[in-house]
Amino acid sequence: IEKKALEKTQLRFYQDPAYYFMLSLSLPFLAWLNPTATAQPVVHFYAFITLVFLSGCRGVYLLGTVQVWLQKHFMQCWGPLTAANIATSVLFSAAHLLYHPPFWALATFFPSLIFGYSLERYKNLSAPIVLHSTYNCGYFFWGG
Repeated sequence: IEKKALEKTQLRFYQDPAYYFMLSLSLPFLAWLNPTATAQPVVHFYAFITLVFLSGCRGVYLLGTVQVWLQKHFMQCWGPLTAANIATSVLFSAAHLLYHPPFWALATFFPSLIFGYSLERYKNLSAPIVLHSTYNCGYFFWGG
């Protein structure tokens, strides 16, 4: 009975206008990062699909494991941001140092805050995984 009550009160991310706002935040961010870029088709389709898939894997690990664990141990929050979300976003940016120059890796910190916030808001890994995949699609389409 408790599970059914929880399901009824749980906010479905795809029905929330705030989620669509989070999706749209990638556009000005991408324009700020690379203002001279023009939209281009992705040439290496299989590499593109692999990277979109990897965003889901990273999301499951960092958000579903690390952030959830940190939430249980660090309850501090500042407005909508939690200590767990900030710490996970630092790890997320650090992980991007393996494949990107420092500026680009650091730039992933702010989108990661959005991914973490969506996990905390919707209590569902699908929300941040869709966001991360969408942001990656925009990054590669924008010429990243």
